[in-house]
Amino acid sequence: MNMNQDPKPQPEKNRDIDSVTKVFDPHRWLLDFEQDKPLKKASPSGPQKRRTNDEVMLWNLVSAVVDLLFVSILLVGFMWGLGQLLQVSVKGALMNLWQISQGGTLGLVLSFFWVYYVAMPALLVYTPGQWACQITRTPEVLTFRWVVRSTLRLLAMVMTGFVLIPLFSWASGQDLEGQLTGLKIYTK
Repeated sequence: MNMNQDPKPQPEKNRDIDSVTKVFDPHRWLLDFEQDKPLKKASPSGPQKRRTNDEVMLWNLVSAVVDLLFVSILLVGFMWGLGQLLQVSVKGALMNLWQISQGGTLGLVLSFFWVYYVAMPALLVYTPGQWACQITRTPEVLTFRWVVRSTLRLLAMVMTGFVLIPLFSWASGQDLEGQLTGLKIYTK
C-alpha cells in the first residue's frame, strides 16, 4: 500500500458544481412542477357526473326517507324533552297535548315538518337528506312564491306519507313532486 495515496476517492473533474448545489437547494421540490405535464382527461365522476333521470329520482327517494327519519328523530326528541318537563313519557306528553287541543297538537307536528322542509332549505339550501344525496329544490334566489310552492309540496308529501310520491316518481322516472308543485330538482 502506498502511503502517498489518499484513501478518499477523488471527485471527478468533469462533475458540474451546479448539480451538487441542486441537491442542497431547499426549493428543489419545485423543480418537478416547472415541467409541463400533459393533462389527463378522465370521465366525470361524483357530483360532476350527469345523472340520468332515473338516478335523480332514486336519490330523491333516498333523500325523502333520510329526511323523514331526521324530522321524526327531532320530533321525538322534542316530545321527550316536553315529557321530561311534565314528568311523563313521550306517549303521555303527546296524549296530554292531544287532549288539550287536537288542532294545536296537529299544528305543532306540522310546524316541525314545515321548519325542516321549508325553513331549513331556505337558510341552508339543503335538508340533511338532500345534502347527503346532492340534490336540492332550493333555487339560488328565494321568493315568496318558492315558499308557497314548498309549503304545497310539503302538504302533498304529508298527505301521501312522505315516501309514496318519491316512490312513484322513481317508478315512473318522472318528477311527480315537481309536476304537482312546480319545484324542480337541482342536482349538485
